[in-house]
Amino acid sequence: MRRKIPSIMRPRLDPQSRRRKYIWSIVRSVLMLIAMVALGVTFAVGNRSLQVLDVVPATALYDNYQPVEATDVFEPDDVFFVSVRMNDFRPDMELAARWSYQGEIIAETKLDPNYIDAGDGTGHGEDFAGFVLMNDDSSWPVGNYIVEIVYEGEVLGSAKFRVEQ
Repeated sequence: MRRKIPSIMRPRLDPQSRRRKYIWSIVRSVLMLIAMVALGVTFAVGNRSLQVLDVVPATALYDNYQPVEATDVFEPDDVFFVSVRMNDFRPDMELAARWSYQGEIIAETKLDPNYIDAGDGTGHGEDFAGFVLMNDDSSWPVGNYIVEIVYEGEVLGSAKFRVEQ
């Protein structure tokens, strides 16, 4: 069994060795602190998730995909435009709009990369995207519609609108 040597009997370090030991402990503490901060930043940035702040049906969209004129009523021959205001969008994210009429899905459109104003493209801050749905075959039926903004199978936002004669 090993015996613990009382502190009185331990050999004393010379001043240079004590100074080296002291400096090394400070350097080690600083490196640990830097590693913890870097790890925290990595997790904070990596865990940012897309947030849809607003979904606005509109008569048309500006070049930055903000609504020209918001509306919740369209005519049967209109084109449906939707402006989506969001936070933390990155270009590698696949965003879609699911369009429904009277509770039945009529279309799902993926976000065209040409229909996004992604700010600085870093995935930080507020961005706008635009979705468009046209009916080339005939007029839209009169009734209630909903558009849901979907990311990875989860609905992040939606808007209701209707078609009237």
